[in-house]
Amino acid sequence: MEIFPPGGKDIEHRWQRIISVNEVVRNQADGDILTSFSQISDLADNWLSIKEELYEFDLLHLNADGYKQWDSSWNSTFYNLWEGRPIL
Repeated sequence: MEIFPPGGKDIEHRWQRIISVNEVVRNQADGDILTSFSQISDLADNWLSIKEELYEFDLLHLNADGYKQWDSSWNSTFYNLWEGRPIL
């Protein structure tokens, strides 16, 4: 699983580091034994702009709605893997 996007101060620096780490995770994924799972598009509107309504006041931790989004995306991805379908 890749790292979630954060909000708050100094986000450009943190986003750049997260993107770098997530790239390493994706490069390690072989699609068979190891699979990369990203939620950046589910939790952010675009570069440096998280969907704040999905986060707690600290803009780091997900709130109940954020976890519902995470759960929905994760279950869909896991089901596709289980059924041998490609992850979109």
